[in-house]
Amino acid sequence: MAEETTDFGTMMRQARDRLGLTQAELAEKVGVTQVTISNWEKGKSTPEGEQRARVEEVLQLGGSAFGKKIQSARVRAALTQRELAKRTGFAQPTVSQWETGWSQPSDDAIAKLEKVLGPLRDQPGGEDDGAEAEGGQSAIGAWVNKLRQEKGWSVAELAAKAGLSLLAIYRIESGQTENPRKETLAKIQKALGATLEREAQEVVREDATIEGLGELVDFDPNDLDDRPDVPGVYVLYDISKRPIYVGMSDSIRNRLRDHSEKFWFKRPIVETGSYIEIRDAKLRRQLETLLIKFLKSSAVSQQTERGAVGRGADVRALDLTRHGQRHRDVLRVLQEEGPARQDPVRARKAYAPMEPDLHVLISAGLDSLAVYWV
Repeated sequence: MAEETTDFGTMMRQARDRLGLTQAELAEKVGVTQVTISNWEKGKSTPEGEQRARVEEVLQLGGSAFGKKIQSARVRAALTQRELAKRTGFAQPTVSQWETGWSQPSDDAIAKLEKVLGPLRDQPGGEDDGAEAEGGQSAIGAWVNKLRQEKGWSVAELAAKAGLSLLAIYRIESGQTENPRKETLAKIQKALGATLEREAQEVVREDATIEGLGELVDFDPNDLDDRPDVPGVYVLYDISKRPIYVGMSDSIRNRLRDHSEKFWFKRPIVETGSYIEIRDAKLRRQLETLLIKFLKSSAVSQQTERGAVGRGADVRALDLTRHGQRHRDVLRVLQEEGPARQDPVRARKAYAPMEPDLHVLISAGLDSLAVYWV
C-alpha cells in the first residue's frame, strides 16, 4: 500500500509542476491545507474519496485510454509500477507518465510492455487487448496468487487460514470469480495480512460496474455463508459458465434457500452465481425480464421450473428415459464420476460410445443437465 501512496504523490507533484501551481494554490482549489498537500506528495498519506477525485480533476489525472489499458493489465498481473519498470527496463516515473496519459510509449516500448503484460494493442480482426480477455486472471486473483506464493502456502493452506473452501480460493485465483463478495475478500486479506491495493480495487470495481445499476458481484450459491442477503437480481451458472437461471428477490439468500429444494439445484448444474444489488422492486422486475428474454435459449432450468418445457434441452434430456435402464446407468455414471464433472470433453470421449443418443446430448453441451433430468 505504501508504494501506491508514494506513486500517487509523485504523480501529484509532477502534475502540479506541469500546471505551474504552488502547493498553496493547489490546496486552495482542493479545499485542504498546504501541509496536507505536502504530506500527500511526500507519500506520508493519500487522498481518499471526494478529496482524491478533486485532486485528479484539478491536476487533470484522468489519463488516456491506452494509459488505462497499461494500468489495467499491470494490476491484473499483480505488479506495481516499480516492478513493471524493473522488468521492462524503464524508470518508474516513465511508467507512471504512460498510465496517466502525460506521454505515450514508443512502439519499441509497447513491445517490451507486451512481453510482460500480454497484448495491449488492438488485435487483427477487431479483437481487443488480450490482457483483459475472458477467462484471464482477475486483478484480485493475481494479487491473491502472488501473495500466497510469496508466503509459500498452498491453496488448501490459504483456504484453511481464511475459513473458506478450497474451491473458493481456486476460483478467485483462476479468474472464475472476478469480483468476490466483500466479506470473502476481507477473510482473505486477514489471512494474508495485507490489503488489496486501491488501484486494484478500482480496476475490479470499474470492470464489474454496470452504469446506472451497480456492481456485479460473484458468489457461490452452494455455500450458505456466501449467499448474499440483499435485494437484487441474480444469475446462476453451470460448470461451463453457461447461464441456467435468472431470478430476482427482495432477499437473494431466501430465494436461493427455496431453490436448494429443487432437483436441479446441484453441482455441476449450479456451480457459480453473480448478483447485482437493486433495492427498487420495479427495476428488479424489469431487469429480470430483460435478462430472461436475452438468455432464454440458455437459461433452461428457469424455463423448466416455470413450466415452459417445450422444444430444446429439457425435452432431449427427458427423452433418454424412453430407452430404459441402460440410459439411467450411463447417466448415473456421469453424475458420480469425476471426469464428467470436471471436463465435458473427457466425459464425451469416455461415455458417449455407450449410447449414440447420449453422444448427441453431450455434444450439445447438456450432459450436466441430463444427469438430473431423468
